[in-house]
Amino acid sequence: TNKIRSKLKTYLNHNYYYYLMEFGFYPIDIDYITNNAGKAIIRLFGRSIDGKRVCVIDSNFDPYFYAVPESKTKVASLRKDIEAIKVKHNEDIYYTSFTEVQEKKFIGKDVSAIKVIVNHPRAVPIVKDIVKKISGITMTAESDITFEKRYLIDKKISTLVLCNVIGDEIEANVDVDLVLEAKSIDQVGEETLDPKILAFDIEVYNELRIPREDKDPILMIAFYSSNFKKVITWKKIANVEKYVHFVKDEKELIKEAVNTIKQFKPDYLVGYFSDGFDFPYLRARANKLKVP
Repeated sequence: TNKIRSKLKTYLNHNYYYYLMEFGFYPIDIDYITNNAGKAIIRLFGRSIDGKRVCVIDSNFDPYFYAVPESKTKVASLRKDIEAIKVKHNEDIYYTSFTEVQEKKFIGKDVSAIKVIVNHPRAVPIVKDIVKKISGITMTAESDITFEKRYLIDKKISTLVLCNVIGDEIEANVDVDLVLEAKSIDQVGEETLDPKILAFDIEVYNELRIPREDKDPILMIAFYSSNFKKVITWKKIANVEKYVHFVKDEKELIKEAVNTIKQFKPDYLVGYFSDGFDFPYLRARANKLKVP
């Protein structure tokens, strides 16, 4: 059937048995981290078809951009110049890992573009600026595509659409049910996930128009989702709805809010200007009250 089921396959390699997991999951979010060797590692967060929270790690993808030469006759010498680039920037070393030539279309014309693969996503703008100054290069292209977006484009993956992944289960410091080092990942079909969304909002006391993180406490936090609503506050009043939860003080309010999010396990935590106000304010008050 088209529906992917979780299964376990055993492979034989160099006379040792090891296990590769294969299952379907819906990617929800993506970022990257830098490992101890300085390489950027893609992390796809999502849910498996049986509802587990999953992190799929892919270390087999490199950042790149394109350089367009004036003519095909200069490609070989230009590649040598580009591959020689190595620069120190803010205590980091950025360089061209290798290049390859790809036939591309540019404004309807066939061009032999040089694909410039670099050692880290942060190297792209640095190396690109150097490449642009090389005599014989007419332009650079696709340097403004972020590493994560580039990965999704090249892999033909859309968030919330079912994917099939094969890989090794590994240990990692990520708050999910399963972490997998991917051997392969492919989008299959068009089946999509109905994400689990939790909305929240905070209310803050202040004597002035703009609340002060170091002085003004959070009075209450409200959560809302399908078939779920909860208000946490430390100002006790009578005759309230069942979803109002009282705590001792602001410190306990923040702890209860964190526990609520962890227990609900949303795919998306949303709010009105929450990135600009609610999250920073919560972090500041948590730090002041020594709440992890």
